[in-house]
Amino acid sequence: MSAILLLIALLAGANVEASETCEKKLDLAFIVDGSTTVCGLAKCPKWTAALEFCKSIVNALTIGPELTRVAFLTYGDEIEVEWDLSRYPDKTQLLEAIDRVQYNGGELTDYDSVAEIIIGVFNPIDGDRVLTDNVQNVLVVVADGSPGHLDQEWAIAAHAIQADGVGIFFNCIKPCTEHLSKCVSSPPKQANETYFMLDGYDKLEQIRDHVVKKFCSWTLPQGLLEYKPELFCPPVIG
Repeated sequence: MSAILLLIALLAGANVEASETCEKKLDLAFIVDGSTTVCGLAKCPKWTAALEFCKSIVNALTIGPELTRVAFLTYGDEIEVEWDLSRYPDKTQLLEAIDRVQYNGGELTDYDSVAEIIIGVFNPIDGDRVLTDNVQNVLVVVADGSPGHLDQEWAIAAHAIQADGVGIFFNCIKPCTEHLSKCVSSPPKQANETYFMLDGYDKLEQIRDHVVKKFCSWTLPQGLLEYKPELFCPPVIG
């Protein structure tokens, strides 16, 4: 798009979309950090930026009951399933629902239930499409980190989720650490492949195309169960 056309679009209030699209059938879930570390006690621009990032990814997908389905989760005091994969088969309704997701704050302490809840989203009553239609399961995480001593808990949960056939793409916003990103993300566990390091929430939109391209082309690797938590998430020293 030329600078003149871009300016006209902006002045007209148009939503200028990024170029990358994914026509692959997916079952995709977002999980967004809604803990007190993000905003304190009130909704803030960081939270809005996280939701806008999720919406921009939805705009790159072909949404429909037989195409790509999207679930949405948040975490503060606990993991909340805002809606499951079958709730919004229409893109317009899905985007409107993301706008309505509330920021609740709090701090997650029950890590034992994390994997169970997320795996449950990808294994609904009507069955996991990865088994019937060869549909890839993808989890896109937006988080600004956790205390270092909790990285291992996240790693254990992430390993269980991946062992169930879910690819995890981790968007790590500082003070989130690269150590945590490697603990949580799927193989190859490399920057700008399955995890993305960001200086702030305002940088999310800049990586949208790259994230879409990576999860759209990702396939479940052989030997995934060999990635034991203790191997790819060693304790932080010091």
